[in-house]
Amino acid sequence: MKKYIVYLLPVLLVLTGWQFRQPHAKDIAPLAAISIPNYEKTITEKGMLKFESEDALLYIKPAVKAFQGSHDPRICWQGSGYEFTKIKKITVDEIQLYTALLTKGRDTLHTAWWFDNGELKTINEWEWRWTTLSGKSGFKLVNVTTDKEEDLPKIIKEILATNL
Repeated sequence: MKKYIVYLLPVLLVLTGWQFRQPHAKDIAPLAAISIPNYEKTITEKGMLKFESEDALLYIKPAVKAFQGSHDPRICWQGSGYEFTKIKKITVDEIQLYTALLTKGRDTLHTAWWFDNGELKTINEWEWRWTTLSGKSGFKLVNVTTDKEEDLPKIIKEILATNL
């Protein structure tokens, strides 16, 4: 087994380096068709969908290839000055999601996220990457954020029902 790893490791390193040299085309056409009732939609400069309502903020990030980074919200929110705490897995309508508490000064937000390709919703990195490699459509990252913790499950259920 060790013999195969010696050969596999350089191949994986080359593939990983190769992905960073490829131009990342922002194909927002699949995202542009998405609409969610009672949310105002905009497309950000970075090619993400941003939905806003009175109760929630929702980001849908474009699908990436199986060997690319996954747009993890922990990076994006921390880049905006928020601290992630209380990260945990929850299940809503039999779908496992991540949730966390975001804090920035006196500002406190409650957030949840998962990967979604319209058929499968998952937080399992290997599952969405393998499914993408198997020829299925790519996975968008869905990130729902709200001010009130008690609103988060209800809003998640509404978003899950839209079948992005």
